[in-house]
Amino acid sequence: MEHRSRCNSLRRKRDNESGIALFLVITAVSLMSMIATEMTYVVQVNQKIAFDGLDQVKAHYLAKSGYKLSLLRLKTYQQAITQFEPQLKTLD
Repeated sequence: MEHRSRCNSLRRKRDNESGIALFLVITAVSLMSMIATEMTYVVQVNQKIAFDGLDQVKAHYLAKSGYKLSLLRLKTYQQAITQFEPQLKTLD
């Protein structure tokens, strides 16, 4: 009888330990999933920042290119006027 009660107490102790092990495993998996979720979010934010910076650089150089193209067209127009001005006066 004493042997049975001793076996029962050992069995209860083992059952409690397996419950603790299960709790530890579930906690570890939960922590790893939270860390993975946080890392995914950080990567997405950094990617958006990088793409926004790239778009800003593209917009800057596109505006600069448009500005220089406009100056070139004005300069070409002025050169054409000064070159053909005498011929235009004779038409009047």
